[in-house]
Amino acid sequence: MHPAHVSLKTLAQLKREHVCFVIESYQRGFRWTRSEVRELLDDVREFDLLQADDEAAQSDKENGENAPQKASFYCLQPIVLSPGAAPRSWNVIDGQQRLVSLYLFYCVYGWLASPGERYNLLPFSLRFTGKAQLQACLELLTENESSASGFLSPEMLSYEDDIDCHYLLEACRCIQDYLLQMMKSSAARRGLERLRVCFDRRVRLIWYELGPCAKEDAAAFFAGLNTGKIELTDSELVKALLLERGKGQRETLRLKIAEDWRKTESELADPRFRCFLSGGRRAEGAFVSPTRMDILLRILALRLNHTLPAEAQRRYPARIPWGVSEEINRDRFAFYVFSMLQKFLRLEQSDEGSEETQSDTAEGRAKPESEERPRENPDVTEQLWETILSGYRLLRSWYDNPRLYHRIGFLTLCAERPAEEILAELAEMADQEGRESNIPEKRILRMIRRELFGAEEISLPDFSEWLTSLQYPKDTLKIRQVLLLYNLACQEALPGVGPFPFELYRREGDDRPNWDLDHIRAVNLGRKLPGCPPEDPDHSIGNLTFLDSVSNRVCGNESFPVKQKIIRKHCSEGLFLPPGTRKVFERDFPGAAVIPAEAGHDSWGEAEKKAYTEDIIHALSSFLKLGDEPYDA
Repeated sequence: MHPAHVSLKTLAQLKREHVCFVIESYQRGFRWTRSEVRELLDDVREFDLLQADDEAAQSDKENGENAPQKASFYCLQPIVLSPGAAPRSWNVIDGQQRLVSLYLFYCVYGWLASPGERYNLLPFSLRFTGKAQLQACLELLTENESSASGFLSPEMLSYEDDIDCHYLLEACRCIQDYLLQMMKSSAARRGLERLRVCFDRRVRLIWYELGPCAKEDAAAFFAGLNTGKIELTDSELVKALLLERGKGQRETLRLKIAEDWRKTESELADPRFRCFLSGGRRAEGAFVSPTRMDILLRILALRLNHTLPAEAQRRYPARIPWGVSEEINRDRFAFYVFSMLQKFLRLEQSDEGSEETQSDTAEGRAKPESEERPRENPDVTEQLWETILSGYRLLRSWYDNPRLYHRIGFLTLCAERPAEEILAELAEMADQEGRESNIPEKRILRMIRRELFGAEEISLPDFSEWLTSLQYPKDTLKIRQVLLLYNLACQEALPGVGPFPFELYRREGDDRPNWDLDHIRAVNLGRKLPGCPPEDPDHSIGNLTFLDSVSNRVCGNESFPVKQKIIRKHCSEGLFLPPGTRKVFERDFPGAAVIPAEAGHDSWGEAEKKAYTEDIIHALSSFLKLGDEPYDA
C-alpha cells in the first residue's frame, strides 16, 4: 500500500485546516503512561529552551540576520492516515498515542492558562468510534471547567473503571502536574505561553497519507506497523516523497524513479560496497542504519544540511530558519533534510519566493485552503531524485576507482568519526573542486596523515621514528591502522589483483575488526622450547601482523614453522590471507634470500623483524607520499 502524500505539518496548520482525527475500534486503546507523556513534554520544553538560547546568541551576532540557523523544528514520529468518510476527517492508522497526548496538552493548557479561549486553542478535533465510554470521557475533558487548582471533576473520576479512560485521565493528571509546576512563578508562566506557541509552530508531524482503503486493509497495515513488518524508516519516507501521487505528478516519472530506486537498492546489496560506505562498524553513539538505502541517504543528507541552509537563507531570508538539527531530529534526519530540499526547490520554481509570500508564511498567516497542499511540479520531484542519484553516482565512482577505494575505505573503517560524516565531507570537497567524480588524492592523503599522526605533514625520518616506537597493547589502535595501510599498499603493488576486501576486515555490524593482532614470534615461545633461554616479549611493529581469529586461536604460542603449516592449510581451504600477512609467513621481503634463519629454535628473529619493519616503512612512505620511491611488493 503506497502513500498518496507525505509531508511535514505543524499543529497550527492542522488548526487552519479544521482537521478531525478518527480512531477506529480495531486499534488498542490509549496506553501512554506518565513516563511517556512527561518525556514528550520534557523533550519539547528542552527544545524550546534551546531555541531561546539560539535566538539570543543569533541576535548578538553582527549581521547575523542572514545566517542559517539549525534546530528550527521538533519532529514527532509519523502519523499514518487514510481519508475519512466526512470532509476534513482522517482515519488514524498509526499515531494514536501521540495525537491523544497532544490533544490533552491543549485541553489542560486551556483549563489552566486560558480558560476563556480553550476551544480556540485546540489544533484539531478527535473522535473514537466503537468506544462510547472513551468518547464520552474525552468530550467531558474537552468541556471541563476546572480551575487552576488542577483537580479533575468528580464526574470525570466516575470513568476510572474503564481501562481506556483510566489511561486518559492519568495522562491529564500528569500534564496538570507539569503545567502547574511551571505556573509557580511569573517567569515560568511566560515560559508556559512560549511552550504552547512552540507546540503550535515548532512541533511538526510527519503526515503519511495513504489512499482511500477499506477498514480491513487499514487494520492489516496497522498490524504490520506494530509488529515491525512495516517500518517507516528514513528511506521509506523519502521514497514516499518521490513516489506520492498528486496533481501534476507524471506517472512515467514515478515509474522511472521506482525502477531507479530498485536498481540502486540492488547495487547496495553488495557487502563490500556497503562496508565502504558505512565502515561496517557500530561505534557507540554512531548512527546504525536499518536499511541499505538509509546508509546512502544519510550521507547525502549530511552533505546537503551543511551546504543548502546558507544558500536557502540567503535567497529566502524572510522564511523561518533553514537547516535541520541532527541532535534533536536524529531518528528521521535524512527525511527532514530532503523535505527541506523539496521546499527549496518548490520556491525556486514558483512565485512563492516573492517577498510578500515569504513574509506571510514567516508570520504564520494562513494560505488559501486550496493551496495547503502544493501542486507538485514534476521538475521538483525530478530534481529531488537527481540530487540523490548524482550523489550515489559520486560515491559509486569512488568505489570503482581502486586508489580512491583504498584510501577512502581506510578512512571510513579506521577514523574516529562516523563513516557517513567523512564521506559527506569528501563530497563537499568534490563540490568545491568542481569535479564530477574524483577529488585530489593529496587532500585524502592529508586526512589520512591527520588521522594517523595528528598532523597533515610529517617527514620521513620522523615517520620512521614514530612507527618503530609503537608498542602493543599501548598503541593497539595505531598499530591496526598501520597494518591495514601496509596491506593496502601490498594489495596495490600486486599485479592483476582486485580491490582489498574491507568487508572481511570488519564484518557488517561488528563492533570490532574481525582480524586479530598476532605476535609472529610467540610471546611465551621460550617456555615451550627446551634449552631456549627466557626472553622478553617483543611487542613492536616488527613482531605483529594481522591474522584471522580462528587461525590465531589454533596457532596459539606455536613456533613460526608450525604457524606456517597451519596457515598454509587454512589457505588451501579457502581462507583469505591479507597480502601483508602472506609476506610475513613466506618471509618474502627484499633481501630475504640472504637473511639466515636463526639457528635452532625458530625462524623469525631480529633480522626478519628488521627487514619486515623496513618493508612497512617503505610501503607506507610510498602510499602516503612521504618519499619519492615507489613501493614494489
